[in-house]
Amino acid sequence: MTAQEFAKLIDCSEYPLELTSDQKRAAAESNLLIVYWQSDDLMEFDGVFTDEVGAYGVGKAHVNLKGVLPPHEDCGCEFCGYDSAASQCVTIEAKWNDSRPAEIIVPDGVSFASFKIVEDGSTYCIGAVIDASTLPALK
Repeated sequence: MTAQEFAKLIDCSEYPLELTSDQKRAAAESNLLIVYWQSDDLMEFDGVFTDEVGAYGVGKAHVNLKGVLPPHEDCGCEFCGYDSAASQCVTIEAKWNDSRPAEIIVPDGVSFASFKIVEDGSTYCIGAVIDASTLPALK
């Protein structure tokens, strides 16, 4: 299944998005990563890996083929290797405010298809189904 086909399958799902085990398995088998807002402070990842990132208002996640790089706030340590690992990732952003739907921002060079999550007939979130083969691998 392609990212476009999977996005079409889940487009206009009702909030909160609850992917079935069959949908999660199909996404993983198709090498897809689904990224969406699960609440006003949580960016969710399902498919080739499962994770979540705190994202109240604006959230950023450093992502590669293996998953989300764990947070590492202001270490300043020249020996830990975090900066090197982060440089080998793409940054996926989640933006939300009360005046417009939440949105997942995928950087250039990463192949994806968008889908909507709706609440009470209005768009709650614009999520992304990413072709994981276009994510970087850690060296």
